[in-house]
Amino acid sequence: MSLSDTNFFAEFLQAITFGDTLSFTLTLAQSPAGTGVPDSFAFFLLKGTPASPTDPLRPVFGTGDPTGALFAVDMDGPSDGIPQDVSPRTSRV
Repeated sequence: MSLSDTNFFAEFLQAITFGDTLSFTLTLAQSPAGTGVPDSFAFFLLKGTPASPTDPLRPVFGTGDPTGALFAVDMDGPSDGIPQDVSPRTSRV
């Protein structure tokens, strides 16, 4: 699966069945510094139903991030960028 930055916002929603582990490989491209608006990638685990007024999508876990992201990476030019690791607080499952 590939996301591009042809629009301001891009998202990918995928239903999953939880098991013992979740793994994936993430490859990011750095935008050269000073070439416009920096990109960012945020990872969420959500529950609910997309576009449902009675069961909207919401984070599965509370985190220290105000958006509920489990982790986020800013792609702002430096190749030594540091991912923002947001530790889960409490489970709302």
